[in-house]
Amino acid sequence: YRETMTEADEVYEFLRAKDLEGARKHFQVAEDANIAADTLYDLAMRLAKSTYSVDRNKPKAREFARKAIKYNPQSAEAYYLIGEMYASSGADCGPGTGWDSQRVVWVAIDKWNQAIKADPNSESAKKARQKINEYSKYMPTVEQIFRKNYKEGQSYKVPCWIQENTTIRGYNPY
Repeated sequence: YRETMTEADEVYEFLRAKDLEGARKHFQVAEDANIAADTLYDLAMRLAKSTYSVDRNKPKAREFARKAIKYNPQSAEAYYLIGEMYASSGADCGPGTGWDSQRVVWVAIDKWNQAIKADPNSESAKKARQKINEYSKYMPTVEQIFRKNYKEGQSYKVPCWIQENTTIRGYNPY
C-alpha cells in the first residue's frame, strides 16, 4: 500500500497523526509532483488551519493560506482565515490596546473584503461581513489618526509580522 500512496496521501497521513512538520515537508513534495490544484488547495487550507490553531504560527499559517489562494483564487475561506489571523494580532503587534494594536484591524478588514469579493455567496463571505461589522469599531479613531499625524485615505504599512500595505480608515464613535 505504501508504494501506491501519492504525496497528497502522505500529507493527509501526517495531518491525521498531528505531525505538522512532516505534513509541511510532504506538501512541498506534493507541489512538485503535479498533483491536481483542487487537492493542493485542500491540503494548503488544512495546513493553514492546523498551523494557526495548533502551532499558533501565524506567519507560517498565512504562507499556506496564500498557497491555497494560489490554487483557488476564488477561495473566500483562505482570505477569511488570513483576516482572522490579522484581527487576532493586536497583542502580537502592540500592547493589546491603542494605536499599535488597533492598526491590525485595517488589514483584517481588507482580507475579509477580499473574501467577500472572491466568493460573495459563500459561508466565509457571510462570516467576513459579520466580522467587518464587529471589528470596524476597533479601528483607530479619527482623533488617534490625527494625533499620529496621519490622514484617512493615506497608505500605511502595518508592521510586525504582517508587513502589508493598507489604507488608513478611522472609527468615528460620534
